[in-house]
Amino acid sequence: MSSNNKVLRYWAVVAAGFEQVALDEMADELPGLRIDRLEKGRSQVKIFFTYERSPRRLLDLRSVQAVYALIAEVKGITVGKPGLLHLVGQITKADFGAAQRLATVLDPQREVEVCHVNATIKGHHRFGVSELIFRVQEGLKVECGMTSGAPEGGLLLQLQVRGRGAVMGMRLRTAQPSQHHAAAFCMGRILGIEPGDRILWLRNDRAEVSEFIQAFGVEVFAGIGDVRTRPSAKNGHWFLWDGERVPVLEEECSHFLAQCEAGKEFALVQELARILPIGCIGLIEAEQREVIASLVGAHEALEIAAVLPLGYRGRQHHLYAIERVFTGDLLQVQLSS
Repeated sequence: MSSNNKVLRYWAVVAAGFEQVALDEMADELPGLRIDRLEKGRSQVKIFFTYERSPRRLLDLRSVQAVYALIAEVKGITVGKPGLLHLVGQITKADFGAAQRLATVLDPQREVEVCHVNATIKGHHRFGVSELIFRVQEGLKVECGMTSGAPEGGLLLQLQVRGRGAVMGMRLRTAQPSQHHAAAFCMGRILGIEPGDRILWLRNDRAEVSEFIQAFGVEVFAGIGDVRTRPSAKNGHWFLWDGERVPVLEEECSHFLAQCEAGKEFALVQELARILPIGCIGLIEAEQREVIASLVGAHEALEIAAVLPLGYRGRQHHLYAIERVFTGDLLQVQLSS
């Protein structure tokens, strides 16, 4: 605990499908960053990296759901009790003093002698999460003098066991209120949204709307189920949406973001073709990949520019970037006029 080492290694959590957006933002915002590796899961991607400059800059990343300071990496974990004891022993030998100093730099009010441990286990082990957390907390108390407490006041520690390896990290308090703000930022970057654009938003999470307005300086037309509970956001216009017809004029919005419900695919694709100006792109998130691909493929005014696999609450969705294109009939009309 008396080490003068600094934390230089971290990992960022990104929604699966948005990792390239996050890598681009990190390269732009964190000079000297070195990417160490990526670990891809079904719904999330962990980006491990080394960064030797001010850790405060990590708090401003908008594309990531969370950032963790890497405290310890453990290998050679066997499935039984010896593996559990080996893991706990390696964790308690880690330099928590460096993590405590980092926490104090980022938040002087943080109680660095108090910790809250979360854990996940993937793989076939003969010990469970509850036993692992208990033993780690006891080890930190005996070896490091750290007591257990609520995550709001102390250090929030995350231990992730995956097969024969494990990582222990300390979560940094970030500027993002929720992972949905990060998703909104990533979608905005994919679309190339610029200040002054008018966005049609037909999705479920209203936290995204404020992120679009704050991050990109756009005007948002948002369809919701009940206008009485609309968020109070400047540059936001709210209307009731039944999943089909949208009360927006043709070419009134430059971008389109929607989350498609089963059975509403045809209506949504038709509205996208009606509203989007030629050359502009909309994003549709859907679970049934074949349905959207078939509908767009049959529509002469639309093309699929890209398809991203997108993790959503443990289920596999797809994010379609769909472009409004010139058609032969439209080109003929323009030439004859």
